[in-house]
Amino acid sequence: MRKLFLLGLTTLSVCVSCTQGGIAYKQPVFPVEEQARFILLTGELDYGVIEDIWETESYIVTLASEKRTHNFCHIYDKHTGELLGETFHRGRGPGEIMAGYGTFEVHNGTVRYFDFTKNSVFRFSVDSLLQQGSGAVEELKGDFLYGQRYRGTTGNYDVHLFIASGAEGDDAIREPRLKVTDKSGSVVSENDNYPEENQLANYANTYYVSLSPDGTKCAIVPCWSAVLELYDVPGLQPRHIGYFAGQEYECPTGNIKMTEKTVLHYADIYATDKSVYLASGGEVPVLVNQSLPEEERKLLCDKIDIFNWKGRALRRIVTDYRIRKLCVDAGGKHVYAIVQDRMGTSYLAYLEL
Repeated sequence: MRKLFLLGLTTLSVCVSCTQGGIAYKQPVFPVEEQARFILLTGELDYGVIEDIWETESYIVTLASEKRTHNFCHIYDKHTGELLGETFHRGRGPGEIMAGYGTFEVHNGTVRYFDFTKNSVFRFSVDSLLQQGSGAVEELKGDFLYGQRYRGTTGNYDVHLFIASGAEGDDAIREPRLKVTDKSGSVVSENDNYPEENQLANYANTYYVSLSPDGTKCAIVPCWSAVLELYDVPGLQPRHIGYFAGQEYECPTGNIKMTEKTVLHYADIYATDKSVYLASGGEVPVLVNQSLPEEERKLLCDKIDIFNWKGRALRRIVTDYRIRKLCVDAGGKHVYAIVQDRMGTSYLAYLEL
């Protein structure tokens, strides 16, 4: 594997503060800011909807709709980028998924996908899939609850994120925003904290959740505002909540309505036991950028922001691609990502930390 040369010098980012709706927002200050180039592992990927990426042993596992084969789950060699196997064909039959809407995770070589649309749980060993094909996929009946947007497992506990309906006065959802259950389904802890004062805006936003491998911590960020939430697991006590930038969008019906100021702050989050990694943007107005010719458009979410579990900003890496999804290997030495160039072409890539 070629060694990546990090370009640029160490700098100190400018701290910008503002107040919105009673909340004081302050941009994080990164003591280290540097530039890096991704190394591409694959040629062009014919991906449609891009959902997730994980690293395990010698493999990279992605969840993304492939336009030609209509498969959602793809296994690549981590070192060569060779496509080794695929599964999760689109459909309603056994072993098939209806849409890429659910929670996807890989632990110790085992893939688990909770398909919220089909209300099924899929599970398989990567090695078994490569040997047996889709016959290695086990499908179990799920217990999806209305309003659920995330369900991840720590091994001992399940962590749930719920988002209530966007309609004011809607009494259909009674679940707290965050909940931890044990393997019997019993509730261990709950937390009904939302990061913003505007509740409709909270409902409209999209949130990314990641659990630390040791199962003791949970990190959450939204797409359209910049708030980093860090919690202990299983107790859900807040470790830190960082308010970096407010919501520059409208939500008259509980759905996102962009304005000329709307920016995409985060595209993904990945947690290790020591740090939290964010695919970060926040500087490019989306609608203005889309109105430009393709060759003049700026990259969205081209940065990797790294924090510790106390919410301290450690490092910012400015890259040369838009980062759609990212993960970090067990040793904390490489970031693997699904990236896109300015033309929207997708690749599998990595960089050394």
